[in-house]
Amino acid sequence: MITASAFDNPRALSARVALVLGGERVAGEGVESFASSRFDPFLNQVFVGAGGRAEAVAPRLDGRPAFVWMATEPAPATRRALGADGFTPAAFTAMEASDDPGPPAACDPEPVRSPDDVAAWHAVYCEVLGPDPRSIEDWRRLHAALGPGGDGSFLLWLARDGDAPAAAGALFLDAATAGLYCFATREPFRRRGLAGDLTGVCRRHARARGAARCVLQASAAGRPVYARAGFADVGPVAIFVRR
Repeated sequence: MITASAFDNPRALSARVALVLGGERVAGEGVESFASSRFDPFLNQVFVGAGGRAEAVAPRLDGRPAFVWMATEPAPATRRALGADGFTPAAFTAMEASDDPGPPAACDPEPVRSPDDVAAWHAVYCEVLGPDPRSIEDWRRLHAALGPGGDGSFLLWLARDGDAPAAAGALFLDAATAGLYCFATREPFRRRGLAGDLTGVCRRHARARGAARCVLQASAAGRPVYARAGFADVGPVAIFVRR
């Protein structure tokens, strides 16, 4: 299992999200939680350190969907407790790359700027990754505060095929580290290299902003894509999800 330092970028992002959305941050018992949305698990993140009491997770969320990150492989009793609260395990691998962004993208993804593009990005995100579409208002607020018209720390990226929104991703910049999140490609547009193009453009932007490394958490399906884009495995991540 990877060390708790793998929490650093997602924890920093969760803190920013909570600040913008008026979310609740609670720390104690080896658990740090950020509950910021009624509709989207990505906007509610919980980090359980080594020896942390995972039983403290559910009461802090008040029924919200969420991601729970475990610093160590959970014991069977912990798995049962999380399962009883509606959480299911998800297999992810932490990956990391240097600031070398690789070759230019075949397509030309751009950071989302307009309200219409926020809606198009969110539609791809919901279609592929499954959060409640009612989370659009949360994402509009985040984009206004952290996007190109805000402090520029959290950028949404959208790739199109012609006029059709085809793939989406997000980039969070925290000091010298850039985190890649929410990558999703609609079924009709897969196997065209769009995820690799989005990864590359995010890395080039991160490098221009002074990031020395990029990190992400890859699903089994996404892991080969990111490996081809220059990311190397750091280690498995134990994550539980309630949607």
